[in-house]
Amino acid sequence: MDHRIVHDASLVALRPIHHRCSKILAYETLSETEWGTGFGAFEPRYYIDVTSTLELKIEAMEAFETELKESPHPRSREGIAHLSKKRGSEILVEAAEAFVPIRIIEV
Repeated sequence: MDHRIVHDASLVALRPIHHRCSKILAYETLSETEWGTGFGAFEPRYYIDVTSTLELKIEAMEAFETELKESPHPRSREGIAHLSKKRGSEILVEAAEAFVPIRIIEV
């Protein structure tokens, strides 16, 4: 419920009339988006190649001790790597992050 409220508040705060934010992307949250949190199916249409920074991302997750879990949990080191590699295979790179575009403004 709290994620939904933040999502809705963000869209209000980032209306083009108030703020010139050119890109709003919904990110994939391991053990949230795949477990059906009420946002509907996560269908990414925007990808970023993270091949060169995947290990840094996994190391950064270690700072969030209560969030990082033991394998085979999706939020484990291995789960993070597996999803990044799966998303990478969808766009033919080694590793990627996937997003659902909410708003993209090209000027």
